[in-house]
Amino acid sequence: MRMKRFVVMASLALAGGGMFVGCAESKTCCVAKEPEAALAASPVAAKETLTSQKLLADLAKNAGDAEVRYRAIKGVDMFHTGLTNQALLADVVKNAQDPVVRAEAVAKLTDQVLLAELAKNDKDLEVRRTAVQQLTDHALLAELAKNDKAPEVRRAAVITLVEQITQPTQ
Repeated sequence: MRMKRFVVMASLALAGGGMFVGCAESKTCCVAKEPEAALAASPVAAKETLTSQKLLADLAKNAGDAEVRYRAIKGVDMFHTGLTNQALLADVVKNAQDPVVRAEAVAKLTDQVLLAELAKNDKDLEVRRTAVQQLTDHALLAELAKNDKAPEVRRAAVITLVEQITQPTQ
C-alpha cells in the first residue's frame, strides 16, 4: 500500500511541475520548485534521492501514460530534469518498450562504450541516431558516417563529427 501512495505522489509531483524528492518513514513527502529548497525541507530527502531516481526509472519503463513515461526521463523544465542516474538511465534504455523514452534516456547517457554499442546495434533508428549525437570518438563517428546502413545514422555521424571538429576550444 505504501508503494502505491509513493507512486501516486510522484506522478502528481511530476504532473504539477514540482520536484519530487522522496517520502520519509512518516510518509511526509517533499515537493518544491527548487532542488535546494526541496532538500532543505526534508532531512531524509538526500538519502532518498536514489529511491526517487529508481521511482522515475520505474515510471519511465512502466507507466501506462506516454506523457508520464516521457516526463520521468525528460523532466518538466530546466529545474526539474527527471531521471539523471546513469545506471538507471542505462536500465531504461535496455528495458523500456517505448522508443521515445529510450531515445530520451540515451540523450542523457555519458557512457561512451554503451553509446557506441547503441549507435551501432540498437534495433530502433531514433535510439541509434541519438546515441551517435552523444558520441565523442571521432574515429567511430567517421566509421559510422562512411559505413552505417541507415542514411539517418550516417548523416547524424557527419553532423556530430563536423560540429565537434569545428567547435572552438574554450
